[in-house]
Amino acid sequence: MDKKEKITFLNSISSKILLLVIVVVTVSLGVSKFLAESISSDVVGNVNENYILSLAESAADTIENISNDDDYIQECSQIVKEISMEGISSAYGYLVDTDGTMIYHPTEERRTSRKLSSFKCSRSAEAGKSSGKCCCYI
Repeated sequence: MDKKEKITFLNSISSKILLLVIVVVTVSLGVSKFLAESISSDVVGNVNENYILSLAESAADTIENISNDDDYIQECSQIVKEISMEGISSAYGYLVDTDGTMIYHPTEERRTSRKLSSFKCSRSAEAGKSSGKCCCYI
């Protein structure tokens, strides 16, 4: 009678099935991770965008209620100066008047009396909100 050779686990059908299951699970997890990251990134981006727009609208609404006295620019600047997003040091507010002149920016060298045509209040729907006298951007 012929002797049957004993098959090792690595050469068995069980090991091939196990390897196939491991590969399928690994690929599934990788695809799921990729999809979850891309979807959550979009959601976080939308939440931040809405939050920033809300900050700009809130500041513009507050600025709208300031009386047009001698300290108007200082009061507006103080309101915009207080705008921030916790944990994001690069988020700040700046103020531009209706003809595009920078009124307030947290960095002194960015403040200027010249007109900044790219910051005209006509862009307020995209980047901030206008109070009619000046625009608050974040």
